[in-house]
Amino acid sequence: MSGIREQIKISHCVILCIILGCSLRFVGLTRGDSSFVLDKASQSERAFYHFHPDETALIQAALDPIDPLSPKITSYGMLPIYLLRGVLEFNSTILRQDFTNQKSPDRVRYVYFIARTLAVLASCLTLYLVWLLGNRWFNELTGLLAVCIVAVAPIAIQLAHFYTVDGLFTLLILATMYVLLRALERPDWRWFVLTGILIGLSAAVRLIGLSAGFILYIVLAYRLYERQEKEEASKVFLFSTQIHPLPMAYNFLANIAVERKDYKQAAEYFEQSLQLDNKQADAHATIGKITARFLNDQPKALYHFQRALELDPKLEADLSGWVKLKENQ
Repeated sequence: MSGIREQIKISHCVILCIILGCSLRFVGLTRGDSSFVLDKASQSERAFYHFHPDETALIQAALDPIDPLSPKITSYGMLPIYLLRGVLEFNSTILRQDFTNQKSPDRVRYVYFIARTLAVLASCLTLYLVWLLGNRWFNELTGLLAVCIVAVAPIAIQLAHFYTVDGLFTLLILATMYVLLRALERPDWRWFVLTGILIGLSAAVRLIGLSAGFILYIVLAYRLYERQEKEEASKVFLFSTQIHPLPMAYNFLANIAVERKDYKQAAEYFEQSLQLDNKQADAHATIGKITARFLNDQPKALYHFQRALELDPKLEADLSGWVKLKENQ
């Protein structure tokens, strides 16, 4: 009974944090709207001023004629531009809200309000995703702490107040991580397809979103390894090292080579892994055992044993016999 009450309390706290975070994000959507008019010739009693150059550039690109083959902005992807233009066109068609007359402060105010509303919605969805990630793969308290921090973080609130690429990119990357973890948890092809779609959308906001595709590739290789499809896993890991070398990938390749009894190849993979990260005590210990037992390279084995003990003294119980044996030889 006390456990149920505790869960209810945490759920209430999460809801309050999300409400607080959403409230902070919706405040200030009309920032820039002012009764101070610089242009004395203007007949309008109000003016709208732009404070964020990236926001102004994105909105202007969405208002201008769009040519996918010759984009106005090349530092970011086109998804934020298409998204805003699509919403404006929808409102123009359904609600008869004109957005083309940018000489009118009222129309400018309307376009910026729509753009910032999209930024706020993306930020609010990000709060929910932070809770889902923390709660599902850690625990409820971790999820609560995470959503509380993000709810009041100044940078997160600022990203919600302006239509820039960062808020949308954060949402898509978090969604990618969530779906990718679900794919790892339950290897259903639909989760992998959805992950690929989200990676594409992330890259359409910022090109660095493609790096999530590399993570997907590693996950796929790991699933193959778990299913004992070692040869296929080896091919995937090897290809991943051509895209972006990671110590973990080389360690998996080395372990697969050991299972094939290809000890020379295993040692080479461990060496490549250590070139990327020379502080892996376990890798030093394993390559020491391989070179001592199968490759008969005693000086190299002794070096790796000593290096492993320097990095992790707890390995002494496992390696002390090996070190004494090699020193005596």
